[in-house]
Amino acid sequence: MDPQQNNEWLLALRTGDRPACEALYSECFPAVERMVLLRGGTRPDAEDAFQEAFMALCQRAADPLFRLTAPPSHFLIAAARRQWLKRLRERERLSSQPLPDPADCPEPAHSPLAPLYAVLKRLTQHCLLLLSKAFLLPKKQQEKVAEELGYKNRHSFDNQKYKCLQQARKIVRKG
Repeated sequence: MDPQQNNEWLLALRTGDRPACEALYSECFPAVERMVLLRGGTRPDAEDAFQEAFMALCQRAADPLFRLTAPPSHFLIAAARRQWLKRLRERERLSSQPLPDPADCPEPAHSPLAPLYAVLKRLTQHCLLLLSKAFLLPKKQQEKVAEELGYKNRHSFDNQKYKCLQQARKIVRKG
């Protein structure tokens, strides 16, 4: 791809050109989805990996010094692959950690917290572990836990915490 075309893509990303973004999605997402599915993931996993890669590209595009030396599709697919492989390593690490089963937690009869217990029982193990550490520990200890769970920085940990909260909200909405 010639540098002029790369500059056009960058300009489109910087200005939030919706048709250009949709074109990138149409071009790249099928490859990302196929890669994630072949490595044991699901379509929502692929969507998450693609979204994180797209956000990274948009953040980089906002920097006036950033230059694309390859087509943006190469950047997106490679970044999504890195995100998915990171998530797989994280899952392996989390599966080796003991996790209390929410079903074993005593649920007080007629408790005002009963709806909360119901949601916690339906969260993924990863989110249950992350949220329990995120809300039960002081901020300084959370940074240590973020490192133990394999997050490069506090922002990544907070981003995953947000996603887990969104998962809980989705469970509440579905009932």
